[in-house]
Amino acid sequence: MKHEGVGFIKAKRILSYGMSMRLFWVIYPLVCFIIAACLCVSAADFSVRFIEEASKNAINQSFKEAGLTWAHAEADGLQVFIIGDAEDEAERFQAISVAGSVVDAARLIDQTDLLDSSDGYTPNFSLEILKNISTVSVIGLMPTNSDRAGFLKKLAKAAGVDKHVNDLITATAYPSPVNWEPTLRLALAAVKETEIAKITVSAGSVTVETLADSLVEKRKLQTSLGRSIPKGIVLLLEISVPRPVISPFVFRAIKLNEGFRLEACSALDAEIQGQILKSIMAYAFEGKQSCQIGLGMPDVHWPKAIQNSLMALDRLAAGSLTITDTEIKLVGDAATPQQEFDQAIGDLENVLPDVYNVQGILPHPKTTSGLGQAEFIATLSPEGLAQFRGLVKTAVNEEIFESLAKARFGQDAVYSALSLDDSLPQDWSIYVLAGVEALSLLKQGIVTITLDEVEVRGRTEHETAKADITNQLIEKLPQGYNFRVKVEYAPPRKIEVYVPSAQECLVQINGLLSERKINFEPSSDRVDLEGHNLLDDLADVFKTCGEIPLEIAGHTDSQGREEMNQNLSQSRAQAVLVELQRRRILTSSFVAKGYGESQPIAPNDTEDGRETNRRIEFNLINDQTNLQSDDPTKPQSQPKEALDEQN
Repeated sequence: MKHEGVGFIKAKRILSYGMSMRLFWVIYPLVCFIIAACLCVSAADFSVRFIEEASKNAINQSFKEAGLTWAHAEADGLQVFIIGDAEDEAERFQAISVAGSVVDAARLIDQTDLLDSSDGYTPNFSLEILKNISTVSVIGLMPTNSDRAGFLKKLAKAAGVDKHVNDLITATAYPSPVNWEPTLRLALAAVKETEIAKITVSAGSVTVETLADSLVEKRKLQTSLGRSIPKGIVLLLEISVPRPVISPFVFRAIKLNEGFRLEACSALDAEIQGQILKSIMAYAFEGKQSCQIGLGMPDVHWPKAIQNSLMALDRLAAGSLTITDTEIKLVGDAATPQQEFDQAIGDLENVLPDVYNVQGILPHPKTTSGLGQAEFIATLSPEGLAQFRGLVKTAVNEEIFESLAKARFGQDAVYSALSLDDSLPQDWSIYVLAGVEALSLLKQGIVTITLDEVEVRGRTEHETAKADITNQLIEKLPQGYNFRVKVEYAPPRKIEVYVPSAQECLVQINGLLSERKINFEPSSDRVDLEGHNLLDDLADVFKTCGEIPLEIAGHTDSQGREEMNQNLSQSRAQAVLVELQRRRILTSSFVAKGYGESQPIAPNDTEDGRETNRRIEFNLINDQTNLQSDDPTKPQSQPKEALDEQN
């Protein structure tokens, strides 16, 4: 028994020890986990507090450096609160921008307030739109009561479907300034008309800085934007035209008994043009002089070469001077003494740089024995009718000439009375063809060709036509053959295109709608076939009207749920807008709005009344408030017509 008691005690002790060890291995990891968790929480809390303090201190230091003493930052976790009272919206925006440069803008919470602006302060609302080939960016300050989302949508549409719009606009709770909305519409028109531009918008004015490919394109852009200017808005255009490449660079002057005449002049820029015109002023040139500005000047000494060449021409009793790039041709009158002419040529060669080559031609008096006074005369009337009289050498020459004339002036605009004379010189056909080409560059004129020279006189609507004719004759006429170009530039008359007023446009629309109606498919916003035909005719009217502020208002009868009718009227008004857009109508100033059953114009207790209430109305939008004007003293600005719709 004694031995059994001792064994029992030992077994009990062993069992107790085993249970203690088992409990130890359970409790020990749990304690370690709890300690580790406490350490992690402490570390996280320390990190958060460190980030809070670091962010807060860094932002406050930046505020101090920027002079924004009214603003301070407080941190709560990763969130940073900007607190303070700003004097105006510009200071508030500056504070947010400074804080955003220190920490991620997503962590910032704006809790700033504006001081009382009872003193009448109004921010300087302005936008700057930058448009390039692929993107459009807009930055600036606009009022919150202006439709920012709508403006950005219209901006993307005006810029083109492939353009991405970067929105950097800040909005502020101040009322819109006078003429703000029409100013935005003019800016959108400028975005649509330009490819690369900087457009600055402020209340009442729009400044457009852009490029045009040519003077013609510049004038087209000026005219197009000029028609889009709303009343009371100022448009400032700064349109640059890249300089064309002139090849060859040409200067041509003729000295006659009555004085000098300039027939062609090329200059690199306005400064070079000034130097050339200063040299010209030393001689008795007739009329107002100018040079075509463009790239391609062959040498930096071009103005000096012209000055020295004019001095040589002035030493002759009569003659012509033609400078083509670095080739200078001085042709003297046949009566000029040979020694005097050689002296002028020699002195000119001595003062010119080596790059220039001087050619002197002193023609001998021509003998025209057996030819009499050979002559060819071509005239062009203002209506475009061309008449040709005179001599040609062979029937083949006559056929070639008539083919060229009909190609240049038209099959039915050419009359010719030509005679054959095979005793004419071999180059005669070259003179005639060159004269026809020169005449084709005129609006009205006459070309006279003799054995001695070609003379071109007339008017043109193209600024560079005189230089183009001169270059063409230099290229095509034989060396030593004289020609004269006396062409006046007459700008084309401006044709004023009548654009009907908004009220007149709606009168025309109402005329179409008086007997025909737009129908929709039942319980749908899809326009039926008859409605599409009417929309085609309406689109023709809108194309003559330009851009007008218009509301397309949808209405329904009272059958069905109110919410359903509201949605249906909105979708139908939007469908009309989309159909007009598909017909390439300018709809940037159009708004589609559904009124549901809220504005009946007939009782809804009869079928005729319900049919009348199912309608679309076109209403003019007031420039300032985008609402219909209720001022009875003003002309009625909201003619409208119901377009029948089937619910």
